[in-house]
Amino acid sequence: EFDRRTATAFCDALLDQLSDDPANVRLLEALVILGLAHPDVLARARISLAVEGRRLAVLLERGGEPERAQAVLEFLASRLPGEPTIDQELAGLMRRSGNTAALVERYLSRAEAAVERGRVGEAIPWLQEVLLIDRTRRDVARMIRDLRYGEVARERASRRRTRWALGLATLSTLATVGVAWNLDAHTRFTQLPAAAPGDEAALRCRLDALEGLA
Repeated sequence: EFDRRTATAFCDALLDQLSDDPANVRLLEALVILGLAHPDVLARARISLAVEGRRLAVLLERGGEPERAQAVLEFLASRLPGEPTIDQELAGLMRRSGNTAALVERYLSRAEAAVERGRVGEAIPWLQEVLLIDRTRRDVARMIRDLRYGEVARERASRRRTRWALGLATLSTLATVGVAWNLDAHTRFTQLPAAAPGDEAALRCRLDALEGLA
């Protein structure tokens, strides 16, 4: 709820104190919360919210608070969806704490969301991560095979549609060219010089014109 000026002053004060005591969890937590509320203030100070958030999670885990560290990373992941380092840190923390079941569900939900958006290529790597955690998940291996088969089938169907479209376009072009050629030939034929009966010179002229048209 702070205005920008107050948030900037608090950010500067926190950074000054953290420079003297960089392992102070409470100060770092305050900085992360301030950065979540006012990301532009941290950006002005050239502070990465993702980096500070990961550092906070590490300190919390080392301090015997892995649940809070996971909560911090999960919240940052929801606010910074394009930051892969947060996901990597969260996955490592969940593995170390033995919370692999929740990690598996997290990956499965992401794979499902990718499939719903029609992005099969994004879903398969998430499912492969599940197999790296639990190799007994035959259902996941089957899902990967099905998705790959469906992707190959879609690619084949797309290639068939492309070939049909190219074939129709080629036929259409050939038909257009054929009609145009015939019309042009007819027009040029009607413009050939006439040959009167008994006029050998006119006959030779018409014959030369016919050969040229041919």
